[in-house]
Amino acid sequence: MIRGQDIPNDRLYKPEHIHEVLTDMTEGFEVYFQKIVPDKTHLVHVLKESVEKFEHERGKYIELLDRAYLEEFEYDPGSFKGTLRRDCPIIRRCLNSPAKVMDAYRKGFNQASGEDMLEVVINLSGFVDEFIAEFNPGKQLKAKHPSELGVSDLDTETYTTFGVIGGGIRSHIIYNLHPIAFPSRSQNSIWSYYFITHQKDYGFEDGSEFLMINSDGVGTQQNFFYPYDLFTYYAGKIFLLLKEKCLEYDYPLKAEYRYVYVNAFFDGVANLHSEDINALKPFHEQFDY
Repeated sequence: MIRGQDIPNDRLYKPEHIHEVLTDMTEGFEVYFQKIVPDKTHLVHVLKESVEKFEHERGKYIELLDRAYLEEFEYDPGSFKGTLRRDCPIIRRCLNSPAKVMDAYRKGFNQASGEDMLEVVINLSGFVDEFIAEFNPGKQLKAKHPSELGVSDLDTETYTTFGVIGGGIRSHIIYNLHPIAFPSRSQNSIWSYYFITHQKDYGFEDGSEFLMINSDGVGTQQNFFYPYDLFTYYAGKIFLLLKEKCLEYDYPLKAEYRYVYVNAFFDGVANLHSEDINALKPFHEQFDY
């Protein structure tokens, strides 16, 4: 497989490249916004529904990453594995999915130790607490470069259980804690970046920095190694575009749900291209997590 982390980071982070991507995203956003929410009635329905869906599971993640709760596992860290299996919604869905693509995930989860997963989740909880203590919502949106966002370390081994807690699941967990600060780097979001940038390849062999081609040449996936700081930088810019559009409809967005709204937009784009995505993916890898 041609993996996303093999793309030289200096190229992804060059100001001229970022400017080109943002220009394309801005143009693409205008097109897709009208398709997803052609009028205020649709806009209100989509955004309200996204918040309700988000709040339905949020409490489970807040409890899971509570430091006092995590400390209870110090005397039996191995039991944390069963807790994740039962109480973490996204991990439970991955394990219970009948999709063949999740066989590798199930294998990774079964082989990983509860101790390792507990350590990673404790590390993640500590990162979130420290980050939020200093977080400035306005400053995040004014960042001139992804390196200014302070989230680059999340893509390191400290916050990773290989094959179990990677970039997508990790970002989904912290997104549920503080959606004003952390976007969810879901499959739909990365696919959305690909489509709103007009499916341009930007000179990358995989056809886009947002895609990965399987090594056997059969099928293409979203780049699940896409750097979280760069992803967050673009998500912030999408939020600004969304906020401006919503004001045109006299529908101000609530700051605390910043990336919930962005996630709704990403899902809308991906849903419009569901057939395209399934045509690109290998048949056995057509899954949504």
